[in-house]
Order: sequence, then C-alpha cells, then structure tokens
Amino acid sequence: MNERLRLLVVAAKPKDMTKLALDDELRRLRNKMTDNVEIGNAEVMVTWAARPLDLQTAVRENRPHVLHFAGHGSREGIWLEDDEGNGQLLSKESLSLILSASPELRLVVLNACATAPQTEALRRSVEYVVATPSPVEDSVALNFTSHFYRGLATGEKIRDAFCHAQESIASERYQLFVRDDADENKPLLPPFVQESTRFRAKTLEGDLCEVAQTFNEGKLGTLTREPGNNRSDVDVDIETARVNVLRIGRTINRTTSE
Repeated sequence: MNERLRLLVVAAKPKDMTKLALDDELRRLRNKMTDNVEIGNAEVMVTWAARPLDLQTAVRENRPHVLHFAGHGSREGIWLEDDEGNGQLLSKESLSLILSASPELRLVVLNACATAPQTEALRRSVEYVVATPSPVEDSVALNFTSHFYRGLATGEKIRDAFCHAQESIASERYQLFVRDDADENKPLLPPFVQESTRFRAKTLEGDLCEVAQTFNEGKLGTLTREPGNNRSDVDVDIETARVNVLRIGRTINRTTSE
C-alpha cells in the first residue's frame, strides 16, 4: 500500500455480559503495530464502549483499511452497547451495511465467539474476513491477536499471517474467508520493518557497550567518592547512562511483549 494503513479497533464489553480482557487485547495489538506507527506506515484508531452509531461514525470518518472488533459475538451479529452500557446486538446485515461506507476496507477481524456465519454478508464489500466458527476462550483470542498482528506488522501477506497465528496458538478456532477477486500477493504493510527491527537491535548493542564503558571508566563510581571532583560532570554521566538504559528497556519490552 502506498498510503498509511488505517486500522480501526472497535471494542465493546457490555456490563450485563461476561467480562473480557479487551484492555489487554488492545495493548497487544498496539505493541505489534508500534514500529509502523512510529515510522508513519500505520495509524491505530480506537472506538471504545462502542454503540452502533459510534461504529457507523468511526467507519465513515476514518475510512479504515482494517477493522478489528473485540468483544462478544454470535451467529446473528456482534454485541455492542446501548446508552446504559448493556448489550445491544448489531445484526450481520447492519454491520455489512455500515462497513460498506469504507470502500478502502480490505480486512475485517471479528475476534468474538461464533462470528463465521456473518462472513457471507461481509464478503460482498470486504476482501478478507477473519472469524470464528464456534465459541473462543478469551486467552485464545488474546494470543491470536498477538501473533496475527505480529505477522501483518512485519509485512507478511494476510493469509501467511493468519496461518502462522493459527500454528502459534495451536488452535483452529479461527477461519479466514477470502473473496474470489482478492489480490493475495499484496501485503497490508511493507516488509522493510523487519530490517528496521534488526537495525534497532544493532543500535541496542551499541547502547549497551556505551553504558558498560561508562561504568568501566569509573565515571559513576570513583569520581563521586573523591573530593574536588566536578559533581555536575558526574550527574551528566549518570543521567546519560540512565537514559540509555531506559531506552534499551523500552525497546526490548516493545519487541518481546505479547
């Protein structure tokens, strides 16, 4: 794709239904897309506690390429929220009509229970739909999100990312539906982010050497114990090392977190 990927996450957890770990799901998805967001390849937008009108407005205003729904589902539709925060079923026909307002939409992920029967209506306007033929445990839904978006974020084709996610969770709780005219050779994101990750690892190695060298030279120890030393110089060295360590920690956490 030549333009920035627009990924819209729609989440709903009605208070009268079983509580789901949707905060964790959003965290995992964001973590996998962070590199692409930072270099301008992608944008992640979130509609939380979604009502039907919220979904309609978000699709019309953001015109997403990918829509990820996190919440409860059924054979007849997805569960959003009403004005009191209770469950409100949005029928599969209504969902298809709402999504048709975004002609750029290529992929819909319905990460909820038993959503596969909805794909027939969706495939008229969407190239790819990921759905579930039966109930799916919350833990499985979280892990699928992690592995699927890890693949997409590094430039894998949609089918490849899906297959790798299935293998990683050792489960066939998900199905991928592809429209006949879909171009399966066209990934959602360019694969060069993998090179960016390797470059960052090399940068981390340099940062670690820099911190180690600082300690070895004694700037963080000897200078602070000897009278007459310039305290401000020591503070600068400590702060520089601290910033380097924090940067290393943030990058490692971002790369390895689920």
